[in-house]
Amino acid sequence: MNFLVVLGIALVHRNWFGGNQVYDILPLDKWFTLLHSLITTSPLRFVVAVVFPTMLLLWFSLLIEDWLFGLCYLLLCIFVLLTGIDVLDLDLHKDGLEDEIANQLPYLFFQSIFPSLFWFLILGPVGVCFYILGERYCRYCEDLKLDSPTLEQMLHCMEWIPARLTGFIFALLGEFRGGFGAWIDAFSDLSLSNADFLNIVARASVMLDEGVESYSKEKLDPPPLHWLLEKTVWGWVAFTAVLTVWGW
Repeated sequence: MNFLVVLGIALVHRNWFGGNQVYDILPLDKWFTLLHSLITTSPLRFVVAVVFPTMLLLWFSLLIEDWLFGLCYLLLCIFVLLTGIDVLDLDLHKDGLEDEIANQLPYLFFQSIFPSLFWFLILGPVGVCFYILGERYCRYCEDLKLDSPTLEQMLHCMEWIPARLTGFIFALLGEFRGGFGAWIDAFSDLSLSNADFLNIVARASVMLDEGVESYSKEKLDPPPLHWLLEKTVWGWVAFTAVLTVWGW
């Protein structure tokens, strides 16, 4: 079932027009603002904002798991995944490879879908829910300039494995020798953020023979980085298929 859900999400993500309305259906910012005004202790606020809804979803998912032969649970999985996917319009980012890397386009695209897919494969809708709430709450704290190093470290850890898997898919789909070499070199560098890691591997994977300068002059359609990011979605579908064959 996981493979069918991921395949369906990939098809939706690849062919979605006008953004994902389901992504904004939950008023999370209003929820976080309400908690910020009611609760002064940061750990307790995190528990109520992130942990409690996740535990509530866990209880609900266990309750409906066998309803209608699992159909209700399947619909729940699809809905939760859709709330965690922010469709990024790559056509709005055509500034050349150097500017795209500087603007962290690989990481923005990665964060829009791949961590949600990873945690769905590991923990089902509960994992997606915890990641979504944690990521959105971390972003909320950043917007308010609230000091949240523990939360940022937790988010970094939750994205570490899917970022490495995505970087490996970059190398497989792109220029393998350069991309895989960069992936090996950066894999265990703990000083790198996940954004820097993905930018390094993406740059190496799309490097043309003439180098970045040639790409900046010759506007390809689609640009190599855009092509790589779009195909990486199917790389994750293939990864899910392998897990399914192994009986995951």
